[in-house]
Amino acid sequence: MKKQFVLGMVLVTFLAAPVFAAVEVEVGSKIEETMKKVNTDVFGKANGATGLARTSQTMAEDKMFRELGVGGNDLMNIRKSLTGKPAAVEARLNSLATLVAARRIIPSLPADVGSSLNETTEALIQTLASADMSGMYESKAMDQQTREMVTEVNRKLESPDMVKKTLGMKKAAREEWTAFLKERSRLLTEVRPTPSGEDASLQALMNLKKLSKEAAIEKLRQMKECV
Repeated sequence: MKKQFVLGMVLVTFLAAPVFAAVEVEVGSKIEETMKKVNTDVFGKANGATGLARTSQTMAEDKMFRELGVGGNDLMNIRKSLTGKPAAVEARLNSLATLVAARRIIPSLPADVGSSLNETTEALIQTLASADMSGMYESKAMDQQTREMVTEVNRKLESPDMVKKTLGMKKAAREEWTAFLKERSRLLTEVRPTPSGEDASLQALMNLKKLSKEAAIEKLRQMKECV
């Protein structure tokens, strides 16, 4: 509980959202309830992607991509990220399943909340699509130690726990966070030469909140300790 409070305070300062620490109770509880059905539908078991066989994983990916409407480069990039270390793959699969749960509850929400949640879901899909871009390119904006710190922040952005926290935030706070994710994705897809995932996170924060490079790095450092 203390860590959650500290996270909220850091993010209040991070994005200047007065309700950032608060949770949208209806959204959070509905996602939790829907996850049980999603896990069974997608993975064939209640405990998520843990220990999934390769054939079952491919089938699960296809189901989630269809339900989320993921295609084109996003599909290709997410599919690529779902290989390698089992723990990382399981985490990304569980994050995708959480997004499926969010998409399923949207029709049951007030129109404005549902629209906001859909925007966040799309932003998180883009975040997962850029997962492999952390560590891919050499940072031009930070030293090695800082880069490693921001890489850790980026990994946490896509984690199942943070995906749930993001989706469950109150509407105003969620939209602030979504703006950061969307700006980061824009930089990664539109800017040439392509920046590193670390530089994109730093620049997105500088662009949105008009911070100096040093101030933005400090906010990212606080996030690493709390997210």
